Amino acid sequence: MANPKSARHIVDLSHRVTNDLRTYPGIPGPKITAFLTHEASRARYGGQCELAFSQVNIVAGVGTYLDSPYHRDPALPDFATLPLTAVVDLPGVVVDLRERRERAIGPDDLPPGDWSGCAILFRTGMDQYWETDRYWNASPFLRADTAAMLCERGIALLGVDFLNVDDTADLHRPVHTALLRACVPIVENLCNVGALPATGFRFHAAPMPLVGVASFPIRAYAIVDGEPV
Repeated sequence: MANPKSARHIVDLSHRVTNDLRTYPGIPGPKITAFLTHEASRARYGGQCELAFSQVNIVAGVGTYLDSPYHRDPALPDFATLPLTAVVDLPGVVVDLRERRERAIGPDDLPPGDWSGCAILFRTGMDQYWETDRYWNASPFLRADTAAMLCERGIALLGVDFLNVDDTADLHRPVHTALLRACVPIVENLCNVGALPATGFRFHAAPMPLVGVASFPIRAYAIVDGEPV
């Protein structure tokens, strides 16, 4: 009997996090150090074993990260209360926006379809400019009416391969407001979305159950039906 898992593969959708990683303007970079090195641990374990313990200091907005509804409204779920059903094993849809004419993504840029309960992933190709000035200064963003339409279409989660779903010059942050108040989590700074088919995959972006945390890096990935192409 054939192994059903042999007809599936995993696509990693997260940027790697390193000490020298360029971060969102105003956000300090991550600091990854050794709390206990392999060498220093020898004495603790009587020379019978070596174990490393890392220490990581990261502010939200680093790498590929998830915004929970609490990010916009303190009365809504944080990482600890956000149900896993909101962020894992979601049917995925890739929306290819590489041919759009404007930075601003409008409702007319989106195709029709039944997106109810789906993780919608926008592919713009900006991930190829990761950590460059162009990524930080010229990334796309959604218009407020686009966010409203996505909520009306009942999406479960929105993921994008660019800096911010909002125009960073607009301090009202209307897209975050609309989506998060509708309890639609947001994943920003995805990568490798081009390795996914338009449909036929399940999206996963589970956070640690951190109490009082609104936004934090996660490991986003997709399980795709069929062999890699």
